[in-house]
Amino acid sequence: MRKVLAASSAMVVMLALTVSFPAAAAGRPTIVKFPKATFDLGNLNDGPAGDVCPFDVGVVVKGGPGHAIFFDGQGVGFGGMSFGSFILTITNLDTGKSVRVNSSGPGGITGSGLPVLGRGQWVIFEPIAEGGLRYFHGLTRFVPASYGVHAIPIAGTEENLCDRVA
Repeated sequence: MRKVLAASSAMVVMLALTVSFPAAAAGRPTIVKFPKATFDLGNLNDGPAGDVCPFDVGVVVKGGPGHAIFFDGQGVGFGGMSFGSFILTITNLDTGKSVRVNSSGPGGITGSGLPVLGRGQWVIFEPIAEGGLRYFHGLTRFVPASYGVHAIPIAGTEENLCDRVA
C-alpha cells in the first residue's frame, strides 16, 4: 500500500508541484527538472482511489525527462506550466491484456494555484463511481478530491481504459 501511495504521488508530480510551489517575489521564472524514471504503481485498486476498474489493474510508468516552469509577475495568464514524457503501460492483472498510452500533458495553473488545467493526453484514476481509469485528450480541469484529483473534461475526447484492457 505504501508503494502504491508513493508511486501515485509521483505520477501526479507535475500537478502537485505546480499547485504547491511557493510564491516568490516577481522575477525570473523558476525551472524544476524531473529525471528519467520508471516506476510500478502496482494494483491501482489497492490505492487511495479504491477500485478504479472492476478487475485488478496494474500500471507501470516510464517518465521524464521533464520540467516545470513557475511564473510570478511575468505577465502571463497562468502561475506555472509542466512538461515531460509519461508513457503508461496499463495491464489487466487477471488476463494479462495491456495497452500503452501517452500521458504527457502539458499542464498549467492559474495564478491562485487552482484549478489545474491539462492540455493534450492525460491518464487519471478515480473511484469507479467517479469514472474509474480514464484517458483524456484535449482540455481537462483537475480539482482536489479526497482520493487525490478529480478530472473534468472541458473539450476533446475521453476513453475508459478499463474497457480497453477488459
